[in-house]
Amino acid sequence: MNTKKPQACDVTENRFRVILTFLRMAGVPINMKKASILNSIYNVLTAINVYAMYIGMYVDIFTKNDDLKNFLKTFRIVNASSVAYWAHLTLSWRLHDFERLLRLTESFTWEDQPTRDPHTGHRTLAGWIPHLQEVLKCVYAISLFSHLLQSGVRMYASHELMYRAQYPFDTVSSPGYELVTIMQIFAANFILSAFLGFQFLYATLIMVACSQLQKLRTNLLDIKQELVPSGADSGSDGGEEPVSRSEDVFCRMQMQLNECVRHHQAILQYVITFTVHTFATPIYMTNSFSFPLLYATVVMVACSQLQKLRTNLLDIKQELVPSGADSGSDGGEESVSHSEDGFCRMQTQLNECVRHHQAILQYVITFRVHARIVDKASSRQETGIKPFNFFASFFLFATLLA
Repeated sequence: MNTKKPQACDVTENRFRVILTFLRMAGVPINMKKASILNSIYNVLTAINVYAMYIGMYVDIFTKNDDLKNFLKTFRIVNASSVAYWAHLTLSWRLHDFERLLRLTESFTWEDQPTRDPHTGHRTLAGWIPHLQEVLKCVYAISLFSHLLQSGVRMYASHELMYRAQYPFDTVSSPGYELVTIMQIFAANFILSAFLGFQFLYATLIMVACSQLQKLRTNLLDIKQELVPSGADSGSDGGEEPVSRSEDVFCRMQMQLNECVRHHQAILQYVITFTVHTFATPIYMTNSFSFPLLYATVVMVACSQLQKLRTNLLDIKQELVPSGADSGSDGGEESVSHSEDGFCRMQTQLNECVRHHQAILQYVITFRVHARIVDKASSRQETGIKPFNFFASFFLFATLLA
């Protein structure tokens, strides 16, 4: 009987098949022995397509900044998709570190652990590890379907692109419009695959570590020490048998403790690789880029409302009251009634502007209070978020100057 033992690469592939598939859809050749020519071509074309669109969105922001509404719409998409692009860059740059981290999970087993808590009936961490991949497929399908549906309706109604971006060819007429639409559909798949694949990979690897710590705790609690018989019970008859039995118990306990120590060392190596060599840089850089972009977006919301308030104030036109020479006996009452209607309409518009101004004031006060809290928290940090204020101010200044 010829039984072939599965290789380490096959074990990782079977355990994380769905997550690895999504990352490969994003152009990351993770856990592949040898990438085929077609896969390499796909990865290169995907990278060219998505990063060209990313640059095109920035070009659209800086060249068409006269329309604040469309500016904020494009800026919001750039801000949100930056996380997916950073995940792709991180996975491509630290590919060997991620593959090494996945190989470290091959020494762990969680299939033998219960998937449901016997007391509460809730799913355990070991049960969540395979279930997360099913959740990933559902989240991807719902997100992609809803995005393509609303984008398709919007494109059909107004004949605009899925993402506002500048390209070096005509994207209004055919066939440029259809070509860009297909390219942006692949880009939407890339953004979803990279973002969801990276997030679910992070969550799964966290649960692997937690499940192994739970398993180690259970193994330590299962080590039971049998009592050595006392001197009264261990007489001359059969005295060697209790001593031999106690030695067997201690040898078995020693073996179990050695297994727990080796298990703990494997978990420690896994956690160090996870926190120091793999996910430390992505988490730090994600926070460093997300906070300034969020800061700039919140400030732009306030600026857009101030501009809207200014426009509404300028639109209030006061109708002149007729002078004494013009307002004779004929038609005098009609002129007075007309002027009263004008003043009532102006009063209504001014009341709306006052309420709008109060809402803006409350928003700005709330923003400033929380901004001071963030400033104080960042000033207490020795590393990490200290350059937050500088990068936020620089990015906001560059964006507003554009």
